[in-house]
Amino acid sequence: MRFPGAGWRRRWARAENRRRLRAYETALAEWQRRDTELRRLRAAVAAGIPDPPAPAGAAGAEGTPGAPALAAGAAGAGGAAGAGTLTADDRAGAGAGLPVRLDPDERVLAVAPAARVVAVQARHAGGTPGPERVPVPRFDGPLTGRPPYGLRTLDDGLAVLTDRRVVLAGRTGEREWPYRELAGVGHHPAAPLTLLYKRGRRIASGLLLPPASAVRVRSVLDLAYVAANGRQAELLAWLDGMLEDHRAARPDRPVVAAAAAAPLRALVPESGLAVGGALATAVLAVAGLLLWPSGPPRHRVAAPAAPVGTPGPVPAEAPDSIPADPADLAGSVGPAASTALPVRSIVAPRTGARRRAPAVPVPTGSPATLPPPSPAGPPPSRSAPPVPTPSATSGCGAPPNPFGYTYCAGGGYVTSPAAGVCAFFGCVDDFWAGAGYLVVCDDGKISREGGRPTACADHGGVRQPVYA
Repeated sequence: MRFPGAGWRRRWARAENRRRLRAYETALAEWQRRDTELRRLRAAVAAGIPDPPAPAGAAGAEGTPGAPALAAGAAGAGGAAGAGTLTADDRAGAGAGLPVRLDPDERVLAVAPAARVVAVQARHAGGTPGPERVPVPRFDGPLTGRPPYGLRTLDDGLAVLTDRRVVLAGRTGEREWPYRELAGVGHHPAAPLTLLYKRGRRIASGLLLPPASAVRVRSVLDLAYVAANGRQAELLAWLDGMLEDHRAARPDRPVVAAAAAAPLRALVPESGLAVGGALATAVLAVAGLLLWPSGPPRHRVAAPAAPVGTPGPVPAEAPDSIPADPADLAGSVGPAASTALPVRSIVAPRTGARRRAPAVPVPTGSPATLPPPSPAGPPPSRSAPPVPTPSATSGCGAPPNPFGYTYCAGGGYVTSPAAGVCAFFGCVDDFWAGAGYLVVCDDGKISREGGRPTACADHGGVRQPVYA
């Protein structure tokens, strides 16, 4: 059965089926990888061998099981750049080249060079992992997150994981964490930090490992800790539950998309939608220009400002203004005039906005009724301001001065002296630099440093204040 638009519908169905198949294959590959890790991990725990399965791509820097040169490479100069686990055949001679003291029957499981010993400064520091009695090894890839705040570095060196303890050969000596003395192991989910909680210790310490080898060393540590404390049964029960949940989460095959289920949006590709949106925007812009042309309405257009120095326009009927000089008004009204005409004053042009003067009516009676103009008097003479004369009143030893400054107690302090005070009193050199009140120095000069410890320092000290 054919229906309209069958071509583009079939094309959509083929593309949709390819997309669904790719997504299913990616999810199935990830599910199979995780299923293999869980099964191998359960087999290792059940066999009692603390060797975790090697995660995908765990060769090279992290090392792989069965690398005989791992122990030799980790020995000397704090170990080489590798870190990983050892096989059962290599454990017997692995401790010979390591810079740690091991028991005769102690087995080396993994080494981690360039490890740092850290301690949590605060008892409840935020972001630090808590202890887990039954830690489950995880293979989440390299841990590149930032460690939490509140950590203090104590030492650094080569970390050695055995079947009994964790030993670090550092610069200040050896530090060890026996598995049987630990209350739990805490792994940070994003940073390569592992805290080892000892029983009875209020401050937790642990290892900050290199990001490339942190996942591998963590898995070995978890298996060794569980085996040393006899918690394999708990870990096996936990792994069985994880396997059951994982089997239930297996991805299903996708449903085949039919051509009839193609949505209408598939008729226009995404590129066509983008072009259509651009065209719609352009059409709206053109419509806006046509409906609202550029420029404000006529009633909102402001008149252009006149250039500087150009007289503004004179209105046709300007109101009368007051004459600039009464003499002009008197000259314009003669004996032969029967009616006084309105007189306009000639005002010099001004720049900017022009303000109209209020109209003042001019009397229109006969010339005999107009008051005669008042004669202009002589211009006022400019005389110098009067010079203050010193007062002759007694000032208790103060020089005569027109400001009323005296040495007699009972007045107020002078905090703002007059400008001519130094013309009647002897002032110190830096008189105007002071910021206090007037005082008399021991040598008779006055200072403006009253109330400060440096007043009259170079003039024998302060004798008394000056009052007003």
